[in-house]
Amino acid sequence: MIHDFFSDQYVEMDNLQPADVTIVFGRADPTYVPTLVELYQRGLSGLLVISGGIGKDSGPLPQWSLTEAGFLVANLFANGVSPEALLLDTKATNGAENSRNSLQILVDHGLSPKRITLFGHPTSLVRLAAVHRKIAHVEFPQFDDVEYQLNACPWSSQINPDLLIEECKRLRDYPAKGWSVPVAIPDEILVLMNELGI
Repeated sequence: MIHDFFSDQYVEMDNLQPADVTIVFGRADPTYVPTLVELYQRGLSGLLVISGGIGKDSGPLPQWSLTEAGFLVANLFANGVSPEALLLDTKATNGAENSRNSLQILVDHGLSPKRITLFGHPTSLVRLAAVHRKIAHVEFPQFDDVEYQLNACPWSSQINPDLLIEECKRLRDYPAKGWSVPVAIPDEILVLMNELGI
């Protein structure tokens, strides 16, 4: 149920519209690489802004002094993505910082994209996009007219249902805290959360 709700928010590769920029919410996840390489090779993104320092999804990267962005960029370059197509943020430690830093990079480079693809892990991308839209509206109003589309790496074969429930809790609670724009959660999921005492 929740898996389908999240999946319905994402645009499949064949249905993506070409975007001026793809903002990547980084993590130590090699499954990102084939999808991002395909985006680039099919001309579906002009620039890839890869954001990610050291955070909760960095896995073993700190022991090698690697950031999430550094890990992903090295793999993208090794798979034929041109350095000219890559912009990096190696400071972000969470989703809000990913968004804020990536948008600031666009400002610093004098970029005014008309369409942005937000790319991340399918478990968290709906929330990350809601947080991104809030930050963009409040702190970067010059991007208010940007058209957004979401694209995610493949789902893992082992999906943690507790993590999906936690993501729905965040989607429900973050707007009241001023952290994200509202996202319409299906009634059946809200009923399930209530039954679980969440």
